[in-house]
Amino acid sequence: AEARPRVDSVIDVRVIHNTFHAMPGFCLSVGGGSNGNSTNIAIHNNIFSDCGVAAKNGGKLSNVRMDSNLYASSSGSLRFDGSRTFVQWRSATGFDTESIEASPRFTDPAKADFRLQSGSPAIDRGTQVGEGSCGTAPDLGAIESCK
Repeated sequence: AEARPRVDSVIDVRVIHNTFHAMPGFCLSVGGGSNGNSTNIAIHNNIFSDCGVAAKNGGKLSNVRMDSNLYASSSGSLRFDGSRTFVQWRSATGFDTESIEASPRFTDPAKADFRLQSGSPAIDRGTQVGEGSCGTAPDLGAIESCK
């Protein structure tokens, strides 16, 4: 079985500044565990790129904040929860009101080079979550651009 990030049946978890790319299933599952709610979860400043399903909501959630993320699909429209569009995902969950759908402009994702090119919409787009940054705000994704 493929390993995919799951934030299910857990308490006090932060998923911050990650780059999820080219995963055939979902990029991230939240609240789908069979052992109780996912509680006090923060999911911020991530890039979800070219996954089969960008994010999956299992519905067993309490105090989950998911925002300031970038979602991208180079092969068509994004899918959430299997068939929802980005707008439908936002409306149904209340998540990602400050997130964007755009190309992250990676340097060379085919060679696992996920540095952001100049002009990337992910640069200085994040929310402050307790660490420093090189620009006016943190970048989205795993690699901060300090040029």
